[in-house]
Formats: sequence, structure tokens, C-alpha cells
Amino acid sequence: MVSWLLCIIKWMPLQTFKMYDLKWFLVVGGYINFDPFKGKHPDSGFANAGEKMWFWILAIFGLSISATGVMLVFPTLDLPRELSLLALLVHGVSAAILIAFTIVHIWMATVLSEGGMECMVSGYCDENWASQHHNVWYDEIKADGTLKYKE
Repeated sequence: MVSWLLCIIKWMPLQTFKMYDLKWFLVVGGYINFDPFKGKHPDSGFANAGEKMWFWILAIFGLSISATGVMLVFPTLDLPRELSLLALLVHGVSAAILIAFTIVHIWMATVLSEGGMECMVSGYCDENWASQHHNVWYDEIKADGTLKYKE
């Protein structure tokens, strides 16, 4: 739960939805690859709309799992049976949703996104890849001089 909280605090400022994220959702991040979308990636900041959605799923259902987990792990709280059963149900459903989103996120970020795995492993990404997949963020860091090159 501490790790979950640290992740939420660290990443929340970068996870606000923008208007260009709506277009990202409409074309499923460029994974829909037929005319007129062929070969085009929608605008994206540091985190694309799918990554933002994953973050908020983690934030909401992680909180749910944490709260219900505390309720379930401490029998001395002496909760009514109905509340304990509801906590168990919410805990399980929240975990299933989080697991499903995790699998989809990993699949899309590694297998379906050419070059994505190399960027995650090395911590660096090619300028062409960055400008194609996260163009708004790339333009921002290039304009403000924070773009760093791997030597």
C-alpha cells in the first residue's frame, strides 16, 4: 500500500486528461490502422491516453483493494458479516479488473508498440519514436531545452 501511494503521488501530476486524449481514444492510440488512420499516431503528451487510463484504474482500484484488504485482514475490527462479505466481493472484483488492465497494458506497451520494449528497458527512446508516439511531450522538451541525448 505504501508503494501504491508513492506511485500515485509521483505520477499524478502527469496524468491529467487533455483534449487531444479524446482523439487518442477514438482511434485507440493508432492501433486502428486503416484509412483514414493508416500510419498515423494521435497526439500524445508524456503519457498517452491509454497510460493515463491505466494510471487512474490503478489509483481507483488500488485504493479499493487497499481499503477492503485492511477490512479483511483485521478481524478485530468486528465488522458486520454483510460488510465483510461486501468487502470480499469488492476486493475480488477490483483485483480482477486491475489484473485485466495490467495484462492489456503490458501486451500493448511491449508487443503491439514497436520499439516500446527497448525504450522501457534502456530508459531512453529514439527521437523518431518519441516524436511519433509522444509528439506533444517531445515538442515540449525540445522547446524548453530539457531534451537529453544518450552518449
